[in-house]
Parts: sequence; C-alpha cells; structure tokens
Amino acid sequence: MTTSSVSSLDAEILRSLANLKKVTDTITSAPVSAVEVTASAGATVNRFGATARKFSEVFGITNLISKIDHALPMFNDADWHESVRVFIPKVDDAYVFPVPQTELTVMGLINGDKCLVFGPKGSGKSSLLEQICARLRIPYVRVNGRRDMESSALFGQPSFNPATGVSYVHGPAGILAMHGGLLCVDEISAVLS
Repeated sequence: MTTSSVSSLDAEILRSLANLKKVTDTITSAPVSAVEVTASAGATVNRFGATARKFSEVFGITNLISKIDHALPMFNDADWHESVRVFIPKVDDAYVFPVPQTELTVMGLINGDKCLVFGPKGSGKSSLLEQICARLRIPYVRVNGRRDMESSALFGQPSFNPATGVSYVHGPAGILAMHGGLLCVDEISAVLS
C-alpha cells in the first residue's frame, strides 16, 4: 500500500496502532514504578513518555496499602490528540480520595489491567475514576448504559453522505481506542441484560 492511497483517517489509525504497539511493548517489559530516563531539569520521565510524580504528591495519600510510593505518569494536555483532549476532566480540589480504592484503581490502570469498579448506586465509583483521570490528565468519557443501548452507541457505525459516500463514524470506544483515555460505562448490567 502506498502512502498516496492511504486516506488521512487510515493514516491516523495506522499511527495510533503503531503508538499503541510501542506502549504495549514498553508496558510488558518494565515494572510500573521504574523510572527510565532522568531529564536534565531534575524531572523524571517514565515509560509512557510523561513526566513522573510520586503517588503521594498527586493524590495527597501517604498511608498506602503497598507502602510503595509509585512513580505515576503525569501527562500534559498536549500529549493527547486534539479529538480526546476535550475529555480531560477538571480537578475537583474538594474531592477526598478513598485510600485503598484509589491506590488499587490507579495501579490497575497504570499497569494496563482491566478494572471493574463496583458498588451501590451513588457510592462515588464514577467520581473516583473521573478525579483519578483529572489528576493524571487522562481523557475520561462516561457513558450511561441503557437496556436499549446498541453497540453503535459505543463503537460507532457507518454513515452515508451523498456527497462523500460511506464513512465510519467512531463512537467513544473507537475514539479512545485510537487515541487513548478511559471509558467508563455506567450501569453495565443494564446493557448486558
């Protein structure tokens, strides 16, 4: 396939897949707390290419379950593609982080593990994820699950325009898969029933 035959969307998808492969290869080859490069200004850069800060500095929690003050990636808005940059949540300074849930969730996310956050309605599950993403500067998209929800609401669908023909309109899962971020599907049990 030549470069001239690749559409701009296809080129963006190929770049994103190449970046995803680099991140995946890095994640599988290094422990999460390892800081790989030290910048000359004294800041550290971790395997994600983001500046690293200690867990206790980011979340204000010092009594960690693991007793390890992990180095966490601190992204900048410019690190993200413009299509997902708008989904970076605002920091709520009044939010109080629950200690064990915050540490376990952050370490699961940073390690690339799948995370299932569950609990009674109104217990703060989505708020926890939102504020973790706000502190780490990670795009966060929240979708309310419904019984009548179709897969196209999450993944996207083909769209026809008489002028341009058929194109694919990505849903939130597709956009985040291409550019990174966290997808929170509330009430997933309603979608699955």
